[in-house]
Amino acid sequence: MRVSLYLFMFVGFMLPFSAFASVITFENKVIDRLDLAGVQTEGDVSYQAFGEAFELTDRNQVSNSFLATRFNLENPVLGDHIDFTMSGHLFKFVQLDFASSPFNDTDDVTVRGFLNDTLVGEVLIDLDSPDRFEYLTALSTFSSPINLLSIEITRVGNGGGIRLDNIELISAVSLPSSLSMFGLGMLLFAARKRDKLVNSMTKEP
Repeated sequence: MRVSLYLFMFVGFMLPFSAFASVITFENKVIDRLDLAGVQTEGDVSYQAFGEAFELTDRNQVSNSFLATRFNLENPVLGDHIDFTMSGHLFKFVQLDFASSPFNDTDDVTVRGFLNDTLVGEVLIDLDSPDRFEYLTALSTFSSPINLLSIEITRVGNGGGIRLDNIELISAVSLPSSLSMFGLGMLLFAARKRDKLVNSMTKEP
């Protein structure tokens, strides 16, 4: 009986929560003027661009797709942005990779997390070097849950685009109550069988 009680307390605490991560790689999509393509999905994440700054490109199939500005002569405007949500769940922004396009002063972007329209935190990505081809990683500076991640053009460079990839988000979601109860029932059933076996063994001469 004691085993059953411990299992009940432990499972009752642990089952309602499950964490999973999503890394947005933009798959193999190539979309010029992402703002005209509407909502895109990748796994549990949806994203949509506003303003002509952003596109998905693979640099003529020499690399995997990434999010970029200016690769097809778009003209970014301050305030152009792309928003990410995760299936209606709260989530956390973990990190993303970024790099510049060659030879020109690069656009700056700010990554902002919002919870119900309230700003939770932000990360400025400012590429001082116009020739930084290798990806760097920008880590989140805020750990609170959000329901919207927005990447916004906050400085227009002198002809240089920015590349963004591998946007990592992590979510904590409630498991369906039926699944929780099923799992709990199975564990309690196993615990009861063990209790009965132990009791029968102690009663034997």
